[in-house]
Formats: sequence, structure tokens, C-alpha cells
Amino acid sequence: MNDGTFTFEWEGRSAGAGAPFEKSVTNPPRRLQTPLKSRETEIFVPSQLTHARKVMVQGLKEGDRWTYDEKRQTLFVVTKDNDAGHKHRISVSVDPPPRPSFAVNDFWGDFGGRISALVFLLAGILAYWILQ
Repeated sequence: MNDGTFTFEWEGRSAGAGAPFEKSVTNPPRRLQTPLKSRETEIFVPSQLTHARKVMVQGLKEGDRWTYDEKRQTLFVVTKDNDAGHKHRISVSVDPPPRPSFAVNDFWGDFGGRISALVFLLAGILAYWILQ
């Protein structure tokens, strides 16, 4: 989100008897109940991200093509090889990259001050108790 880049992967599927209920998002069915009728892949890319920027697509093979329609906020990718089992992987980015919309935080950045204060408080109580 901070650098305006994402990667998208998909795989060509064949028609035939499949088992759609036994698969998941991470393990999709390799065979479909009905054949695909389109070779075009559509990806939503918000125009808020692409406005006044150049959209760049990397990872396409020879004969593949793409176009971005900002009004429809859609990236259209047409691949030459759509055989079953053929994997596609593209990286989409914009130039110039957007300004970071938020700072990535970590545990110590969020809670370090509170933990330090608690440690000093406990050390002070312990020192007072020992010196009494």
C-alpha cells in the first residue's frame, strides 16, 4: 500500500469434471465445470492510485498485452498462452510512487514507552522496599 505495487498470479484452467467444493482459495480447482469463454483478465486498480501516474506492468510474456482504463478503474490483461496449468504472474506498479500513507509500526514503537515506564516504576518500588 505504501509503494503502490502489487503482484497478481493466476493459472490457466481446463474444462471437465471438477470438484469445486473440495478446493479453497489457496488451492483452487484445476478443472472447471464449464470452459472459460474469455482470455482477458480484469483487475480493479483504483484511479485514486493511478491518477497522474504511469501504470507499469512487468512479468508478461511475448505476445501478452495489457491496457489500463482509468475511467473504469480496470487493468485488462490478455495472455497468449492460456493452456491448462500455465501460470501467470505480473507485478503492477505506478510511477512516481505514492507518498506513504502511514508509517509501518512495530511492538516497541507502540508499547516501548509504556513498558519502560512500568520497568522504572517497579524498580523504584523495589528500591524503596529494599532500602526501608
